[in-house]
Order: sequence, then structure tokens, then C-alpha cells
Amino acid sequence: MASVPSDKSQGNGGWFRIPNEALEKIPEVGHLAWAVFCVLAKHADRDGYCYPAVSKIGKLCKVDDRSVRRAISRLEAAGMIER
Repeated sequence: MASVPSDKSQGNGGWFRIPNEALEKIPEVGHLAWAVFCVLAKHADRDGYCYPAVSKIGKLCKVDDRSVRRAISRLEAAGMIER
């Protein structure tokens, strides 16, 4: 399970919001971790919780499970998500 910043308007009309602070972290976490963050944000509920399977994230990002787990660790270390 991961938690991303909550936004009550997420999921409306086929879009989701990304916090501005997250954009500033792209150089720190790298492009794959950023893509994983976007997948997590897309799947987050109104409270910021999300439960997509690692395999689903990998399929959407076109990477293996190990790469997804490393990306999630980078996001957590950068303070972008909580597990």
C-alpha cells in the first residue's frame, strides 16, 4: 500500500492532480520513479490511499517488478509517498 497527497477532486473526468512539489522532485527520484508516482496518484482514492499491484504498476510503466519496487523505495526516501 502507498499513500500519495490527497486531493478531493482526483479521479473526476478521467484526470488526476499532481502536487507542484512533486514536479520539483523529478530530478531527485528519476523518470521511472516519477512514472510510478503518476500511476500511484492515478489509483489513489479521495484520502490518498492506493493499492495497485506491483505487477500492474510494472505493466503500465513497461518495467519489471524489481524496478517498480526500487522506484517505490526512491519515492518513499524522497518523502513523496508513505507505505
